[in-house]
Amino acid sequence: MVQHYIADNTTYFNTNKANIDKTPAFIEKMSELFGLYPFYNEKYGHCQASIGGGMEHQTMSTMNGFGATLIAHELGHQWWGDAVTCSSWNDIWINEGFASYCEYLMIEKLPLLFPTTNAVTYMNSYHTSVMSLPTGSVFVPDASLYDENRIFSDRLSYKKGSAIIHNLRFEMQSDSTFFNCLKNFQVQYKNGVAGAIEFKAKAEQFSGKNLTNFFNQWYYGEGYPTFNITYFKPTADTIMLLVNETASAPTITPFFSGLLELKITSSQGDTTIIVNLSGNNQIFKLDYAKNPSGIVVDPNNWMLNKTGTITNGIVVPVSILAFNGTSGNDCYFRIHLQTTDEFNVSSYELQSSTDGLTYNTIETATPTRQLTNNYSFVVEDRMGMGQYFRMKIIHVDGSFTYSDLITIGSNCKTSFSISGSPNPFQEGLTLSINMTSQATLTFKVLNSIGQTVFVKNKLLNRGFNSFVFSEMDRLPKGQYNIIVYSDQQQLQTLRVIKK
Repeated sequence: MVQHYIADNTTYFNTNKANIDKTPAFIEKMSELFGLYPFYNEKYGHCQASIGGGMEHQTMSTMNGFGATLIAHELGHQWWGDAVTCSSWNDIWINEGFASYCEYLMIEKLPLLFPTTNAVTYMNSYHTSVMSLPTGSVFVPDASLYDENRIFSDRLSYKKGSAIIHNLRFEMQSDSTFFNCLKNFQVQYKNGVAGAIEFKAKAEQFSGKNLTNFFNQWYYGEGYPTFNITYFKPTADTIMLLVNETASAPTITPFFSGLLELKITSSQGDTTIIVNLSGNNQIFKLDYAKNPSGIVVDPNNWMLNKTGTITNGIVVPVSILAFNGTSGNDCYFRIHLQTTDEFNVSSYELQSSTDGLTYNTIETATPTRQLTNNYSFVVEDRMGMGQYFRMKIIHVDGSFTYSDLITIGSNCKTSFSISGSPNPFQEGLTLSINMTSQATLTFKVLNSIGQTVFVKNKLLNRGFNSFVFSEMDRLPKGQYNIIVYSDQQQLQTLRVIKK
């Protein structure tokens, strides 16, 4: 039975009758969404009084202005606040956040009763109110438990409380799961009290998700994100989106993770996608053969957020996540490169140097352009010496940059060695040389007073080499030093005597 106690004034009654008559439809719809009206054995109705706003009481709500959304709000309290009551003022959200969401739900589910109000626009009005200030949590902190204005904050307890319920519904990605969760929560805690902890446990039970991050950032945390998105087409049939997020209260809630809906607009037809945000400046690569004209962030207002910049075609520099290497006793360097944001890279060149001044390209790689990219290089350890390495990054426009330098010492166990026989010799001095790799060595011969007699270059192979140093046959008797160099670095000195 629905009863209304209205002032005996024909004009007043006729002014409000159309909205009052929506009450039965609201009761039926909320019973469908949350479970049967909790006090169905008694009644529901309204008592008119000259007050501001409205006040819910079990089975009878008091108000003066019978706006349709106010009727929906106070009726919603029969489930949220009366049948199940918040366990403390900290969790007034259980009462006011859900009752405010009932306003939205009636507009969404019964649009014919709200011919001049759009559900998406209505939620957007909630968002606008919440984002009028950068901070504030839905959870009421202990320090504010005696502050009536904070407990019943329209911006935080009501509107932000409603907005995050709407976001949670989106996170579940199933209306049947979401509303079954609400029904079960009502059944379990009917005629009792509950708070956000109990509701979180119920939501996790029904969704199968860990919602700790969601509640930490939206319920206990503060602020909201602003999204800046760069989009571009690296190939004709793909699109890449770089999603940057700026938090309004970064010292309290630095990042908002979770699902985000994006609409890619195109003259060939719009495409709506859902991405899962897990870190800032995240890149999403999608199959997409159309020509995009823009990105609409959260087109259905599921998430409390602002849109910052939407940029087409701005190239983000490659990010080098790791560039390091090791040296093995097998005389090889093993070098690892890890990158992200490499869609502007044409190729990589690994360069090495023995002196840190002159570099040679020794390996190349073509970018794979995944979200995270790993490259491995195996480089022969030349002469058992440490080396400098850097990565030359060549961009698609032909320009290039360099990575930071890394230095890797040698752990090569096959050391360089040289010997001569016979020693002393008359002619036919044979040099025996063990090489860690193929290289051209320089042999500088000095006489006993340190004068350079001659210089000889010779290409030798990796491993054992033996050859007759015939140039020594032309020298007079005496003592000589043969100094061996590689890339201008002295390796060893061999002392020989010609008799």
